[in-house]
Amino acid sequence: MAIIFMASLIYSQAQNIHGSVTDAFTQKIIAGATITVENGNTPVVSDSLGKFEFPCAGTSLYLTVRLRGFEDVHVNVTNCLKPLKIEMVPSSVQLNEVQINSWSTGKGNNSLEEAKSIGVLTGEDLRRASGLSLQDALNLLPGVDMEYRTPFGGQRIMIRGYYGGGTNGNATPNLNFNGAGYGMFINDVPVTDGTGITIMDDIDFSTLGKVEVIKGPQSSLYGAGIGGVVNLYTQRPEPNATVISQQAMGGSYGLWRTNTMVTTAGSNWDILVDYGHQNYNGFRAYDASKKDYATFAANYYASEKHTISAYVSYSKSYEQLAGELDSAELYSRADTGISTALYASNNSHVSIESYRAGITDKFKFNNHFSEQSTLFITGHTLDQPFAHGFTDYLALNYGGRTGFVYETTKKKVGIHGILGASVLKSNQNSSGVFIIPIPSHPTRPSTTENAALTASLFTEWKINLPLQFQITAGASVNWTNFSTRNMLNAAGQVWDSSQAIVQKFKPVVTPAFSVAKLFSDKASVYASVSFGYTPPVIGNIVNGLGQVNDSLKPERAIQYEIGTKGSWINKKLSYQVAAFYTSIYNKLETEAGNLNGASYSYTTNIGTQQNIGIEAALSYAIIENKAQVVSLVRPWVTFTYSDYTYKKFESNNNNSPTTVDYSGKHVAGVAPVRFNAGFDFQLKYGIYLNATYQYVDKTPYTFDNLHYAKAYNLLGAKLGYHHEYFKHLGVDIYVGADNLLSTTYYSFVFIGENLNQISGDGYFLPAAYKPSIYGGATISYKF
Repeated sequence: MAIIFMASLIYSQAQNIHGSVTDAFTQKIIAGATITVENGNTPVVSDSLGKFEFPCAGTSLYLTVRLRGFEDVHVNVTNCLKPLKIEMVPSSVQLNEVQINSWSTGKGNNSLEEAKSIGVLTGEDLRRASGLSLQDALNLLPGVDMEYRTPFGGQRIMIRGYYGGGTNGNATPNLNFNGAGYGMFINDVPVTDGTGITIMDDIDFSTLGKVEVIKGPQSSLYGAGIGGVVNLYTQRPEPNATVISQQAMGGSYGLWRTNTMVTTAGSNWDILVDYGHQNYNGFRAYDASKKDYATFAANYYASEKHTISAYVSYSKSYEQLAGELDSAELYSRADTGISTALYASNNSHVSIESYRAGITDKFKFNNHFSEQSTLFITGHTLDQPFAHGFTDYLALNYGGRTGFVYETTKKKVGIHGILGASVLKSNQNSSGVFIIPIPSHPTRPSTTENAALTASLFTEWKINLPLQFQITAGASVNWTNFSTRNMLNAAGQVWDSSQAIVQKFKPVVTPAFSVAKLFSDKASVYASVSFGYTPPVIGNIVNGLGQVNDSLKPERAIQYEIGTKGSWINKKLSYQVAAFYTSIYNKLETEAGNLNGASYSYTTNIGTQQNIGIEAALSYAIIENKAQVVSLVRPWVTFTYSDYTYKKFESNNNNSPTTVDYSGKHVAGVAPVRFNAGFDFQLKYGIYLNATYQYVDKTPYTFDNLHYAKAYNLLGAKLGYHHEYFKHLGVDIYVGADNLLSTTYYSFVFIGENLNQISGDGYFLPAAYKPSIYGGATISYKF
């Protein structure tokens, strides 16, 4: 009888469907998700560990998993014996429920629990327009401004008005080129290299499923970088299914895009493979673009405690450079401008071939200890002739990042902490010249060998106290070393190539502290202080003549922030408000020099920048019910106010008779007011409409504030039809347009141009003057 009883017990357990529910991007458990069987049992809810179980009612079941703040998940079950791993993707309807990256400490870590301002874009947000350009979605976040030199390249992100001293790819410092002063990661693999530069031309933004922007100094987890951190995540496969999809999109100015994606997922693994090809003729002469992308992402869940993830990408990007316009040419809608002929005659373009690869290991030792470690290698070649020179570039970056987490929860007090380290090594070989006026036949310089090593030790601890108070404290120790050799002097002669110039910055400790009060699961208020540190990039150390400036100091910053977040009216109304004060001192800026009639650029520490700002976001899901004919009506707004000024800010640091004091002037390149609004509408039959409006205030673009770009308004919309037939065939057909108001505006403004050249007009790269129309379809089949 005992044998029969045990056999029947095992048999009954075998007939139960069981599994777990987690966040698709952070892998953190999700409690409270409702799992419903079509025409089956009473719905069950995932428990505090994210687990669920219910009887198997047949050989083929169709499950629907729902939770506010996440997209619905549909799963076909053909084998009750295999455990299900349900991964839910965040929805844009209720952002305060979205969980923050897995490096954050603690079990929940949704946005409501974080004592800092974090902007999150979900897959719905990223595809509110065409989905091909990150700036279409990123610029809707408060406090974030993404500009681009070409329609699909040359991106620069400013977070809370902060830009670092980027370079143009060779040894010439200039804040008008590639991004600096913030860190960027994609699937935990760094996009930012060891020299501090972030190049995004080679990222396929159409494959992203989630983006996080952590604003301001994030010293306790991410080391150096005053601007903040941008985390990118690729799309996640559907659970327990194989899906093949094909996208085709066409649009104005010769836009043509194809994407072929295959995703497959089992009970303990998933794989994504994607190939994309894109052509664009440009709305200006010499403005064409061609790109090819390949992406592979995979996860293997060896056990409930152990996950191994891999990410590999390859891209080939070609972007023509059409040249700048001055303000008169921009607002008269000119096609060519001051330097267009120089760009054209030099066949100016940016050609990048790159790869990224990383592997991440996550292991939970027990209920208290876990770890996450990533090893990576990235590299690229760059070929960039431009109006006044050229750059050839070869880069190799490699390193790792690891963190050990401790967590414990008692009745009244919980402690969650992380202790980690990161190291990034970059080796770069470059040849190039940048000189005005450019010689008719410039001598090709010899190779410059650059190396950079950045490392940090970091820790962050959260203590959950009674009455839902939370204290967070952390710090990092940061090291930065540069070396360069085989440089040129002013006469174009090679220096002693056997000698390397080494610049080692002293270790810098950057702490952070915050306190938060939660009001149940509806709202929170917080206050924080954090310190930031941005060392000069390697191009700042060496000027346009090959001379080394070893006296440059890193930029330092302190940020004070208070804020509140909440979700009310049954979590239909969601809001975030933050006010901050940031002081940035030892600010690095570009100055102009002249030697024997030839102009060159160099970098120096100039004064202090004071940022005072307010950011707000509000959304209200008036209707959110997929059973109704009108299933979603959701208006939303975001607002940014920036009072950014210079303090003790002079045109040079030698107090010469030509010195100009810019103290009290507004920071160049920052709009005082930015306002965004949108409207999301859906019918249960699959029809959807997304509309967005942007207002950007008039913006100073010279340090003396004598030149302002005009304010502008943008309107965009996308209308589509999405439906799944027979639970297998998916169709998404859409048409949309950007700049429906035919607004004249810029995609990129060159600030300055140089600090001690105040009389000239800045230069603009225009966006398309007329509406850009696009349309396409994605067909998918689920096995």
